Amino acid sequence: MKKLKTYTLAVGEQGVERLRLLNQIYNPYSQSMFKRLKLREKMNVLTIGCGIGIMDAWIASQLAPLNAEITATDISQEQLTIAKRYADANKITNIHFATLDITELNARAEYDLIYTRFTLSHLPNAIDIMKRVKSALKPNGILWCEDMANSKVYSIPDNIQVNLAVKLITDLGVKRGFDADFGLKLYSSFKALNLKNIEINLEQPVVYSHPEKDLLLHSVREVGQQFVDQDLIAGQELNVLTSKLEDFTKNERNLMSLTPVFQVIGEV
Repeated sequence: MKKLKTYTLAVGEQGVERLRLLNQIYNPYSQSMFKRLKLREKMNVLTIGCGIGIMDAWIASQLAPLNAEITATDISQEQLTIAKRYADANKITNIHFATLDITELNARAEYDLIYTRFTLSHLPNAIDIMKRVKSALKPNGILWCEDMANSKVYSIPDNIQVNLAVKLITDLGVKRGFDADFGLKLYSSFKALNLKNIEINLEQPVVYSHPEKDLLLHSVREVGQQFVDQDLIAGQELNVLTSKLEDFTKNERNLMSLTPVFQVIGEV
């Protein structure tokens, strides 16, 4: 299996503003889905692609009364440093952090719960990785995945720059070999893995205020040079796109529905 080498989006301090905004918008949906989990005492939990760790720390805080232990992983040491700092600041002691290239996960029947959010849509071999993840679960273990359909972002009124930005992100995925719309395949992937007691939910935030609408703009700024390097857009055209997209996000008369999140839970 092809190893991961670099993030598509920025990591560490360069990506922290986008990641904090993402957590602000999407964490309430994840926290609501958490209530559907069949929890038990002393669960061994693995989170994959923890980023800056805000959601993972929240999960750990909720599971602390059940004496659960959480291992939060990411391929980026920069992300893990920020995540650990956040957990320490919030005095969360039942979470530990480790570097993990998910393509090298070889655990067998080790975890009671595995959680990953917005990770599979950045991977070139997501289906194969899900098979590895399933193998890491104990009998009756729980797999909880949440992922995006990046092409399903809309603006009201319809905006050329928003549409172009969305197309560039999905086209970049094709160029780099990953599926930016993998959220659309989550349910069928769970079925293909023969997981049982599957539950599914879909949420799509609609925002009008400037900070929330900036999420797409942050992504364009972080991966813009990759658009140019992959011959998806010329440098000057990218500058125009970024400027006009910023104008659109600042206007609170404009609505934007951000990428939907598909949430799926299943049991081994």
